[in-house]
Amino acid sequence: MPVTVRGNSFEGAVHFQKKRIRKSFGSKVEAENWVIHTKSAIASGQPMEAMTVQGTKTWADLLESTYQRHWKDAKSGDTLYRNGEAVVKFFGSTNPLVEPIPEQIDTFILNLEGKGNSNGTVNRKLAALSKMLRFALERKWISDMPKLERKREPKGRIRWLTYDEEETLVAKFRELERNDMADLIIILIDTGMRVGEALHLQWKDINNGLISVWENKSDNPRSIPMTGRVKELLEARQTKGFDKPFSPVKQTTFNHVWQYVRGLLGLADDTQYVPHCLRHTCASRMVQAGVPLLTVKEFLGHKAIQMTMRYAHLAPQNLSDAVMKLEARNNNKGEG
Repeated sequence: MPVTVRGNSFEGAVHFQKKRIRKSFGSKVEAENWVIHTKSAIASGQPMEAMTVQGTKTWADLLESTYQRHWKDAKSGDTLYRNGEAVVKFFGSTNPLVEPIPEQIDTFILNLEGKGNSNGTVNRKLAALSKMLRFALERKWISDMPKLERKREPKGRIRWLTYDEEETLVAKFRELERNDMADLIIILIDTGMRVGEALHLQWKDINNGLISVWENKSDNPRSIPMTGRVKELLEARQTKGFDKPFSPVKQTTFNHVWQYVRGLLGLADDTQYVPHCLRHTCASRMVQAGVPLLTVKEFLGHKAIQMTMRYAHLAPQNLSDAVMKLEARNNNKGEG
């Protein structure tokens, strides 16, 4: 790649009509992208003026506009914005906005993989790029939408807690005098709520033996019946005068303490041992107890049954019943 370091800047260079065209950038990636795009433009016969004139919109403009229009009020707005920042960092915040050519997208993916990003993480960045470019196309800031092929994401195992693991986990949090978080763990297991859903609960959302979740990932409000221990814990917490059931708990702190406890339990290498496994634990226990998948779907607030089907293999009785029916048919056939 014809990029040269010039002090604190990086210089890209291409040849056009027997002339050497050079341009300086703040990063190597920006310089490489400019070289790739300019060479492509030359090969397609675009006039040099079109290659060098700065556009009225930059990649930074696109990120800010996409954020304000689509991501600002989204529940995961901060995460979406960070993914967009990764896109802008690669393509250059001050670079003029042009639709990326395939070679640039390939380089973007290789750059992410080189940093150790998983296929899932790469796909989240590509999703941000796609959303941004779709927004730009609708505004006629670009003339074409490039094809973005997502990487295949392997289906990871579903990690849930055994009853012994739950007891050990809760005991360790209480030992560290993190009783608010210990209560949260129990309630997450028995309700299947996401951590964010539980932390956003108001006291008015708890009534007549039900917990009402109004804001969630799937925009599908639901009411969750309380188990005896959930009801007991929440009643005890209300007597403490908290503004909200879990007002003393901050999600970042909870995640930090969870990581610390995971290490204390010798599970640092178990990458699936994360707070979300508490939700998996709720679903897994229901399925293994014979609760129909459609009921589990409604309980967890899944938007599509496909999400719930991940737990289908945990209902061994269904498979045993199927084998018994096959055996009965085979025996009857033999008798005939």
